[in-house]
Amino acid sequence: LASAFAVYLYAGLVLPRKEKVAADKRRQAIRKLTPGFIAYVRVAIAGFDTPAVILERYTARPDKRSAPMREVTAAALDVMQRQRVRPFTALRDEARKTGCQELVDLTEALAQAESEGADVTAALEQHEQTLLLVLEDEFKRMLKRRTMYLLLFVAISVVVGILGNLLYVMVGSVFFKGIGV
Repeated sequence: LASAFAVYLYAGLVLPRKEKVAADKRRQAIRKLTPGFIAYVRVAIAGFDTPAVILERYTARPDKRSAPMREVTAAALDVMQRQRVRPFTALRDEARKTGCQELVDLTEALAQAESEGADVTAALEQHEQTLLLVLEDEFKRMLKRRTMYLLLFVAISVVVGILGNLLYVMVGSVFFKGIGV
């Protein structure tokens, strides 16, 4: 009966949400990688690299942690070569598919600067500062939430411990006296 209930829950709750949960995790991973990508692009632009070279070098990095962002840039390179569009424009189109709003905003600025031939360094710096502040705020909220859960858990365990001790003193001593211990 318990295994049938577990299968029912798995089929009813886990399977339908599996794709959505995976997409949310990917979006969160890309969001966390966006400040590093901004810093990488800023350094590469300061080194006078072309946008195509920037994306190619980013995809060549063998870091497992940055795999979601590398997949997006690799897809952008593929679109760039197949459709003959500018690199940051292709990156913008691929970023829209991810649903990560921070990356979309960044790539919009990059694509606009690329099409106008403008310097994108100031826009990159502003995006980086804003995104770091947002991520820092979310981190602080997560820490506060976890601290509250921890305090609640400790309070519950203290109350249960005190009640257990009181119950032992009230009932246990009578029980142990009755059996002659």
